[in-house]
Amino acid sequence: NYYETQLSKLGVRVVKNKEITENSPELNGADKIILATGATGFIPPIRGAENSNVLEVIDAHTGDQSRIGHKVVVAGGGPSGCDCAIELAMEGKDVTLVEMLPEIYPTATPDNKNSVMRRIGEENIHVLTSAKVKEFTPKGAVVETADGVKDLTADTVIVAMGTKPNTKIAKAISDRYTNALMIGDCTQIGQVGEAVREGFMAAWTID
Repeated sequence: NYYETQLSKLGVRVVKNKEITENSPELNGADKIILATGATGFIPPIRGAENSNVLEVIDAHTGDQSRIGHKVVVAGGGPSGCDCAIELAMEGKDVTLVEMLPEIYPTATPDNKNSVMRRIGEENIHVLTSAKVKEFTPKGAVVETADGVKDLTADTVIVAMGTKPNTKIAKAISDRYTNALMIGDCTQIGQVGEAVREGFMAAWTID
């Protein structure tokens, strides 16, 4: 709501449901083109990744929610995985969060991490660290821990193991137009603060 209000006040024209490519005529007369196409999620080549009960975290968040069952394993304890786990637990789902490292959300600032950890505790999310996902199965996931291999049962497994730059369209436009600038995750995966700074600096350089 805030951004919609500010964009309206500043007279910014917003066009939705329209794909831009390097051949789009709208780009021809632009003095500056800023490309912020972001990142796409991916599922590593783990056995069973093609199973219908395995969803990538962005797809799980934006897609058909009816695909997500009551008992959920979230594979990946970074910011996306933690947010997803908390959101699903708030909806009443039974959530287990699995992280390969000894702790979840290791890149967080203390303030953010404290808030996330408190909410994870309040929502009774099961957390399993130092656990590597070895296989996805129709009944959940197989993980390897220091105590041995464990079978985690779940209706749905949501994979939050990182993203990759969404470069295809951005690079095609950048190669064609010398006044185009790529910023944010489409150049290198980063944190929100880094993306905000890059966006600010890109706008600041416009004459």
